[in-house]
Parts: sequence; structure tokens; C-alpha cells
Amino acid sequence: MYEEAQEEFEEIEFPWLVFKIKENLYTVNSRTITSIVMLPEKVTKVPNVPNYMLGLIHLRGNVIPLTDLRLLFNMKSITEEYEEFIKMIDDRKADHTNWVNELERSVSHDDEFKLTTDPHQCAFGKWYDNFTTDIEAVNFHLKKIDEPHKKIHQAAIDVHNCTHDCDNCDREKCLKDVFKETKEKNMPYMLGLLDEMKEIFKLHYKEMVIVFEDDNSFMGILVDEVLSVENITPYEETEEIRKMCREGFVKGVAKGHKNNDVLLILDEEKIMNLA
Repeated sequence: MYEEAQEEFEEIEFPWLVFKIKENLYTVNSRTITSIVMLPEKVTKVPNVPNYMLGLIHLRGNVIPLTDLRLLFNMKSITEEYEEFIKMIDDRKADHTNWVNELERSVSHDDEFKLTTDPHQCAFGKWYDNFTTDIEAVNFHLKKIDEPHKKIHQAAIDVHNCTHDCDNCDREKCLKDVFKETKEKNMPYMLGLLDEMKEIFKLHYKEMVIVFEDDNSFMGILVDEVLSVENITPYEETEEIRKMCREGFVKGVAKGHKNNDVLLILDEEKIMNLA
């Protein structure tokens, strides 16, 4: 009776789970998947194991080993990626705080201001013009920074014009107004937007745990995001694909039915054998 039920189970065409790790999309058949949950707050660390083995989690009465696929695939973990992003934002904040302080110092000491007045040539501007991310919420928020950033650089031009046209204006009042606008309005607004971007970046990542079960053995894998459940069409297994997949944790390539995306088929048996 059990063997008949097992045969019927194996004949069922189970859909495939599609998930994301960094820029790549992966898929695994849902036949052996028992749970999909948010990363628990409590992960019990185990000493002297590879770094990709994050530890053990407790789920529905079972203790499950947890593997971080980013680390297994020699990528930066989400924690590392987030910390680098935070440092980058803090560095960009410091760039412009220093820029404004130097502008004020040059005026008070009647020195030439030697930093750039071009908003595209400062350290922040170069980063701003070249920074890319697939997080649309971050891209949308980043656009808000453009105007206050340009206004901050305009302050240096206004200071220059005021200094060289003091016969037609009250220089002391003019400079006071410029710095007040810059330090009390534009700078705080821009720095606040950068701090908000940190939170947006953090909220984007909702790490998920996919749990496999095979013969009462469990394994959880940590992924960036679970995207869909759908049918797939494997591509023909060429010699080139076989060579690329021979030693890794990918056993083939498929096409998704929803968006025709290229999906890497995860070898769940190799994953299960990591524990």
C-alpha cells in the first residue's frame, strides 16, 4: 500500500519554487519543500563548521540546519552587503559635511575655496551619478536628493558672487543668508534623506528560509526573496551547461513561464548532503 502511494506521489507534477539570490534567479521543485518562513530571530550557532552553515533553527518541533546560499556560492552575505551600504552612505554624508565646513572656513579666513562647485564632480556627485541598484524604492528615494544637493553646491557660487560684488549688496548679510539656507535647510534635508535611504535599503531585504525534507532529514536554505511558484521548461542540456554545472550546486537551466526568465535549477540533493 505504501509503495503504491509513493509511486502516485512521484508521478505528481509538482510546481517549481522560484527565488532570488543577488541578481540571479534559482528554482527548485516543491516536492521536497515542507516550509517557507521568514528568517527566525534565533539561530543557534554551531562551532567549527563552514561559514555558510549559519547554525540551527527550531521550527514546528524540528531542529533544522540552516545554510546561507550567498556564502555557499562565495557571495557577500546580506548583512555584509547592508553594512557596506551603510558605510558608503555615512561616507557620502561626511563628504558634504566636510565640503560645507570647508566653504565656511574659506570665507572666514578669506581663503580661496578650492573644492569643486560642480555637483557632478564632488565625491558625493560622482557616487550619485554612478550608483546603481535594482531596489526601485532606493532609486526613487535617491532622486529626491538631486535638488538639495545642487542647491548646496550653488551656495559656493553664491558666496563667490557675493564676495566679488560686495559694492551692490550687504556682504555680511548676504553670506549669513547663504550659510543659513545651506546649513539649516538644504544640508539637514539631504542628510535626512540619506538616513531614510538606509532604512529603505534594510526593509527591502526580507530573507526567507526554504525548508527541505527527505527521509525525515531536514535542511533549510537562506535566500534573498521568494518570488513565485510556477511551471518551468528546462533548456536542452548542452555540453557547455553540463561543464558549468558539474561541480557546483546547480544541475541545469530552465525558462520560467511567467516572465521567460533564465532560472538556475538548484541541486537539492547536494544541498541536503551539506549537513
